[in-house]
Amino acid sequence: MEFRLESTDGLAQKGIILHNKSKISTPNIIFTPYNDISPPDEASLVLIDKTKDCFNPFYQISTNNKKKQDENILFTIEKPLFYPKIIPKKIHETINDSYSIDEKSSFVLSGKIIEKDKEKLKNIQLFIISHGLQLYNNPVDLIEYLQKLRLMISPDQLIYLPGVANPRNLSVLIHLGVDLIDSTQAIIAARDKILFFPEGNKKISTLNVNPCQCPICLKHKHNPSKLTFNDIFLHNYQMMMQEMHTVHNAIKQESLREHVSIRISNSPHLTSIIRLAEIDQFNIVEQKTPRNRNTIIQATNIDSLQRPEIKGFQQRLLNRYIKPENTSILLLLPCSAKKPYSFSKSHNKLIKAIQSIPNHYCIHELIITSPVGIVPRELELMYPASSYDIPVTGNWFEDEQKMIINLLQQYLLKNHYNKIIVHLPEPLNKLITTHIPNTLSTNISSSATTKDALDNLVSTLKEETIQFEKISGKQRFKDNMFSLTSFQFSEKISKQLLKNTNIKGKYPFLKIIDTNYKQLGMLTDKRGMISLTLDGAERISSCHQFYVEISNDFTLKGSVFSPGVIHADPSIRKGDEVLVFQNKILKGVGVAQMNGSDMIQRMSGKAIDIRHTAD
Repeated sequence: MEFRLESTDGLAQKGIILHNKSKISTPNIIFTPYNDISPPDEASLVLIDKTKDCFNPFYQISTNNKKKQDENILFTIEKPLFYPKIIPKKIHETINDSYSIDEKSSFVLSGKIIEKDKEKLKNIQLFIISHGLQLYNNPVDLIEYLQKLRLMISPDQLIYLPGVANPRNLSVLIHLGVDLIDSTQAIIAARDKILFFPEGNKKISTLNVNPCQCPICLKHKHNPSKLTFNDIFLHNYQMMMQEMHTVHNAIKQESLREHVSIRISNSPHLTSIIRLAEIDQFNIVEQKTPRNRNTIIQATNIDSLQRPEIKGFQQRLLNRYIKPENTSILLLLPCSAKKPYSFSKSHNKLIKAIQSIPNHYCIHELIITSPVGIVPRELELMYPASSYDIPVTGNWFEDEQKMIINLLQQYLLKNHYNKIIVHLPEPLNKLITTHIPNTLSTNISSSATTKDALDNLVSTLKEETIQFEKISGKQRFKDNMFSLTSFQFSEKISKQLLKNTNIKGKYPFLKIIDTNYKQLGMLTDKRGMISLTLDGAERISSCHQFYVEISNDFTLKGSVFSPGVIHADPSIRKGDEVLVFQNKILKGVGVAQMNGSDMIQRMSGKAIDIRHTAD
């Protein structure tokens, strides 16, 4: 058996299992036969119960190919799939040591993870969690267990969580990094005459008309009580498969977290699982979170504050970012519904008012928003600042207020200004002026872009900017680029990249040009990040950051795949600009398609999209 990665979205991964001539997509549902129900053609994996034969193996997982039964077996499972977590640790150890894991393709994990030598586990292709239902019922234990397991195994090794999944929680389980689930719950629900639906389960006795349009349910649309056990089971399985197809598409489109938000919206249990995952498992989830996505974050509830892409942006802002050097005045502005902000009508008015000030280049604009917090103007093109949507009510939750004040206070510890001007409506104006000392408010009431509000802004800025040295546009553009590159890379790389350069072009299409008129990099509106040329990569190659070393026998062309990677900077995230070396010589530059750790550990999958090569 061989696993090939196709795409990822956070901890979720989409791939193909190759077995003989069969191709099985993952994530997938293992069909659990019951009574005389044969696996439908759509079922690609089947669990075969061998316990009735009274000999090992207990179970087999096979492909659904009726013609070549002997060649179908993917995994043999030599221990029970279910046994309790609460048995003593010594018994767990005995169970784990009851058979050798050498040469085994699957490994049934006991109720407590017993640390084993990673070298012994490297040949295991499938890890089966034996007490999945117990774990699932306790969100804290579930998140802790999955976190320990994922740290113990490689990303190419698959995880099977039996006995738990239904259409409503399926996307959540995949989002947490589970690869295989089964249809056990479809059987249990059918026994209780319960129909599965993605938005929740329905007991047949409560239905006058069956809302489902599948061929099975249409037979008894106006009389659901006539549905047999087999009918209900097959309906439930079809609902699970339908949800799995949706999850596959979401992973490919990098929108799984948005889909998860829909599924958990009216489930306290699922909501608690996601909250714990994004808070307690942040360090693991953040490593798998891309720097940019093509999807918009629908920040419809307070949980959006804990999204890993939001927290990651805030961490880089506080740890990497350096404000434009020659700015003396910090101007706090409200956000806009349209993103990026400067593309909106409201911010066009604000920008026009600011640019009417003779010395406006000494002003640094900082947008106050939720859930991102604070966004410097020069970072407005970057994800997630460029790609979120929130319900606009004018009311701010206490958690949002605390987040904004905390971020602003930490930001100001590192980035210093002579003046802080607040051009925000209430209640933000009062919030900022109360908690941030030495602020000057323009005292607007509701909108920041009314004629009176803009007149107040202009008069305040004229009075305050006149006392500072005039800054040229040329200098300010370079300062802005330094700030952007410090956020994207580091201060060290910014200094190296921008030494003896000029910034050319019209925003947002800005180019970094050296004294020999060579282009080193370019900002575009699509990514909001600097895309390096080979000359730009050469200039920062001595910084030893964002590097990837590939093997000598690898010919660098369009893409680098993970088997060709020898070393990679562990700080690399999917979407980062990376420098590609071979024999310590710079060979290319491109965009990471997985994080640095995965580049080293994975045996399949695209690691880097190459933009430029040296040859």
